[in-house]
Amino acid sequence: MSDFNKNTLPEEGQPLGKKKEIKETDIMPEVTAALALGQPNFTSCRSNRGEKQPQKNSLNEPWGIWGEGDRIFVTDSTNNRLLIWNSVANDRPADLVLGQASFNEGRENRWREKILIKELYIVGSEDWREGREVIKPDADTIAGPTGLFVVWGRLFLADTDNHRILIWNKIPSDNGKAADLVIGQPDFVSWSANRDGNLGAGSLFFPVGVFSDGVRLFVADKDNHRVLIWNRIPETNGKEADIVLGQPDFKSRMINAGNLDKAGPDTLSFPTNIFYDGFYLFVTDQGNNRILIWDHIPQRNGEPANIVLGQKDLTGRAPNRSGACSACTMKFPSQVFAKGGDLYVVDQGNNRVLVWRDYSWKEKESADLVIGQPNFEERWHHWKLVNVEEKIDKPSMPGGPFVAEVASASLVSDGSSGPVEPSMPEGSPEIGKPPVEIKTYIRLDTTNSPNSFTLWDPSMLWVDDKNRIFILDRNNNRVVVWNELPIKEIEVVKDTEERSEVERV
Repeated sequence: MSDFNKNTLPEEGQPLGKKKEIKETDIMPEVTAALALGQPNFTSCRSNRGEKQPQKNSLNEPWGIWGEGDRIFVTDSTNNRLLIWNSVANDRPADLVLGQASFNEGRENRWREKILIKELYIVGSEDWREGREVIKPDADTIAGPTGLFVVWGRLFLADTDNHRILIWNKIPSDNGKAADLVIGQPDFVSWSANRDGNLGAGSLFFPVGVFSDGVRLFVADKDNHRVLIWNRIPETNGKEADIVLGQPDFKSRMINAGNLDKAGPDTLSFPTNIFYDGFYLFVTDQGNNRILIWDHIPQRNGEPANIVLGQKDLTGRAPNRSGACSACTMKFPSQVFAKGGDLYVVDQGNNRVLVWRDYSWKEKESADLVIGQPNFEERWHHWKLVNVEEKIDKPSMPGGPFVAEVASASLVSDGSSGPVEPSMPEGSPEIGKPPVEIKTYIRLDTTNSPNSFTLWDPSMLWVDDKNRIFILDRNNNRVVVWNELPIKEIEVVKDTEERSEVERV
């Protein structure tokens, strides 16, 4: 809370004698996050809590989150590990780690053995070169993990920097447990993107999203600009996919079929996530700043989507539609999630989550609610709300002295034999008391610290059976848990605007 500030001198351009008093008080939105994991409080955001080594209760640029029952799974990307909490409480440490032997280790592929691999030389081409050293992976190692999914006791992980999907057929109970299956590579010790340039139905290039309905497997193969579908969850290593979306065939990998200025209903650009609710298939098309929706599971390669969110039509691709942030625009969305008729979109580049209630996305393009911002027009990563009360003492007339000064020194003659008091307009204040105008509004104050209602580069979320929203707040190195949704927008005045002008910004 700030002090009461009295400006005793007139403001520049104001008549002599005009005074302003400003009182500012920090306020909280009605609904905020209830708890956090990875940080000791809501105002901390340092990676690994400022320590050199990871801990049981620290995170370093985490990416993915999912849950099953009371358990929470988080991919701690820069620490090259997956953390599991058996239950959730504020600042509770994790119970189990995968990808590392202990909680205090965090190096890529456990830093075991260096190998020489091929590396993609130019993005979008097939020009390869030798010479990059990497750490050889194995069944119990991880490098730069991102998306994950859990269904019926089975764990799927996008082991992104190893260009593969790892599958545990049973949720591990011991630290460092090895995976049971690998997809995208022929075996657990292979690393290269697209299997040394052999692009096909069994190769991957920085996969980010993974999903399963318990029968099929879906993978967002990000840098191949496609989504792969297996009609049955693979039971052998390196199993090839059955269907590809975003490309006409398994041998193609061009962004938007080679058209960088225009998207299409059957093209993709850096897809990051997939979700299937039993009726609709949703794909987060990050590079095209949109969500594509199919009203069925596609059965043929390159099948076009039916519906789009984030753009006016199925050909648009500009961030925020080349304009201001709003309830119907997106900037680099990273995930889509559906539950009970509600649709959630993690709008990563706008530092927010958009929510459509009760299948409203079928009827309108604008979201109903926003998490992480005071309204749909803002996109700050660190901000707070300040209630402002302005008390302004005005002169009796434009450019004139105070009424009190007029009464004491400005008696005039109306032609009669003696002086008379000036005629005062009806409704004027009492002699000696200047009129007062009071304005109140909410100011948006951008700050350097997070809090319980802000998000910075969020990447993924999960909603449990109690309708609690678990949001992976990536650049704040934490998970924030909301027990309920915000129900209304907040009108604010920006720091850069005139404080007396109140408008939705």
